[in-house]
Amino acid sequence: MSHDFTASSSQQNYFKCSTPHQLLLLIRMDNDAPKEFMDSWMKNVFEVFMKGRCHPIVANRQYSLEQIQNCENCGKFNHLLHEWRSTCCLSRNKNLGLLDRCDGLLGGDNNWTDRQIRYCRFKGPRIELESYSLILYPINSSDKNDCFTIEELLDLVNSLTNLCNRLTNCQGCRGRIVIEGYD
Repeated sequence: MSHDFTASSSQQNYFKCSTPHQLLLLIRMDNDAPKEFMDSWMKNVFEVFMKGRCHPIVANRQYSLEQIQNCENCGKFNHLLHEWRSTCCLSRNKNLGLLDRCDGLLGGDNNWTDRQIRYCRFKGPRIELESYSLILYPINSSDKNDCFTIEELLDLVNSLTNLCNRLTNCQGCRGRIVIEGYD
């Protein structure tokens, strides 16, 4: 599902690096999807993305560097990451690198200077999310010089939603940006 949306410069600047909100990218199958589509979501999307990343203990670097480098899950779904970013409309998204981390997805490897899209390891206290949702966390660079705009996040959500619909062979996947305030 594609949305025609162009964020105004004030919207882009509001969320660019200094928002008081947590932004999450949420991709899920429709609640009323038939069982065969939900089964396809689980097999072709959810399990692929979740198994394509390392176990959280490995991702948190609680193992030796050699164990992390030899992790069997690292890179198993890089072809999907390439497809995801290649189907984006915006060149800044098309040019995102593959995050070279066990728990990474897209972006540069330097936290200080590079923006990243990573797995979300938590659920916000006021967000009720389905158990089988892909929850991704856009992270702006620490130096605030490389930041996501709403337009870029919408492009990433739309592209990943279209990829998930293709992988499940249905049009039941939905993507959105969740804005969650924090105290």
